[in-house]
Amino acid sequence: MKTVLSITTDRGSGGIANSLLSYSSALALIDYKHVIVLPDDAAVLNDIQHCPNIEVILFKKWLLKLHVLTRFVFCSGVRAKLARADAILLHNAKLCKQFKQYRHTYVINHSGKFRHLEHASNIIFLTTAAQQRFLSSDMPGKDRVNQFVLGHGFEDVVEGHAKHQPGEIVSIIAAGRFVEKKRFQDLIAAAGLLKSESLPLEIHIYGQGPLKEELQNRVIQEHSDNVFLHDWTPDLPEKLQQSDIFCLT
Repeated sequence: MKTVLSITTDRGSGGIANSLLSYSSALALIDYKHVIVLPDDAAVLNDIQHCPNIEVILFKKWLLKLHVLTRFVFCSGVRAKLARADAILLHNAKLCKQFKQYRHTYVINHSGKFRHLEHASNIIFLTTAAQQRFLSSDMPGKDRVNQFVLGHGFEDVVEGHAKHQPGEIVSIIAAGRFVEKKRFQDLIAAAGLLKSESLPLEIHIYGQGPLKEELQNRVIQEHSDNVFLHDWTPDLPEKLQQSDIFCLT
């Protein structure tokens, strides 16, 4: 059986966690095994352990960082799996320097930032827009990098969509990590403007992250009783289907 090996030091919910699930499902369709190396307190653990084609290798986060820095010299089992893998997926760009000796390593550009990518041989972008920004950047050697575009996938998408009736509350949904670059603070401010127009709508924002408390305070300050902050949900595809509008700030 062919094998793809993923490595991440990320522990939270969000895009990286979702990609581990969607990649595993896709690899199962072509009878590939997915070996995932990650911290032992990662939020995605409960979900990925139910996938039959996954082998999970867990480390304390500090120990995983040490193994990455030493290229797993003290962990012969993982080092052997790296050598045998048909492809290595790095879900954090800062890891690519330690694994550039493996020509079959692909760095997943989850963040849209280009730091550390000068050490990459192969880069997978999530959108063509991200790829074009990379190509127009001043990063040296970018023309020598193999580039691919592979968007995130959702499985078990619900069929159909409820028809919105005039006068009903419009449901707007957004999702992402609660960090500055996601600009959810702008969406909350927009909600206040829309409320002043007496428009019947609700905005539901799903995610987690360091700015959660700040965003909650902004909701209070804006008196935005039409904005609701939620934790990540495994039912996000269904929530998307049930909403009228998806907003990407």
